[in-house]
Amino acid sequence: MATQDYLAAVLRERLTRAGIDAARLESVTEPERDCTAVAVLRRFEITTFAESALRFAANVSVEQGADWLAALTRTAFLAGNPANLRGRFPPAYLAPDESIAWYGPAPSSDYTGLRRLLKAFPAGNLQAPTRMLIPACADGKAGPRSCRLRLATAGLTTASYLVHLNHTLAEAVLDGLLRADDPLVIDHVPELTDADLRTAARIRVHRDTADPACLRAYTCLYVR
Repeated sequence: MATQDYLAAVLRERLTRAGIDAARLESVTEPERDCTAVAVLRRFEITTFAESALRFAANVSVEQGADWLAALTRTAFLAGNPANLRGRFPPAYLAPDESIAWYGPAPSSDYTGLRRLLKAFPAGNLQAPTRMLIPACADGKAGPRSCRLRLATAGLTTASYLVHLNHTLAEAVLDGLLRADDPLVIDHVPELTDADLRTAARIRVHRDTADPACLRAYTCLYVR
């Protein structure tokens, strides 16, 4: 398995891309920039969520994207019916089936009313298929590249799965590594191997849910 030093180096690289001082590794979960996105979900459905996350990130302005990256693409996930919110809380992006609404990214104070109205999306037991295809989702035309994501699911709840998948997709889109019109295959595995890490274009590393004193690799993204 990858050493903690290697995972720490990957995490420092992520901070550097976001314009954050890598010396702040110990406080990485609390970025200084107050910029948050909010996703309101009617239900948990991986394909719809991934498609909407890609489209939302692709529609974020350059200025918003820079602020959101500096905040480590912080996102809150709330449970609710977007159809009941459109009048009072118009979303920045609404999934075609209206099951997911995205807001921001913006200062967290912009969502005070929304947060008071809705509860956090429940953790829940994660149920994910071994493999699934996220089709090209910008204009319905297949992109020229082949993209694959391996995601380690051991110990993850539904809520934590949303966090890791969203961070991976959002940051890759904002960095220009992934496009919303690239079809994407997602493979769910218990843990990532050294072979997975060696060939990945992007690795998401964060605190280990089983041992917060350690780091763990949660996703590997491959773009060809």
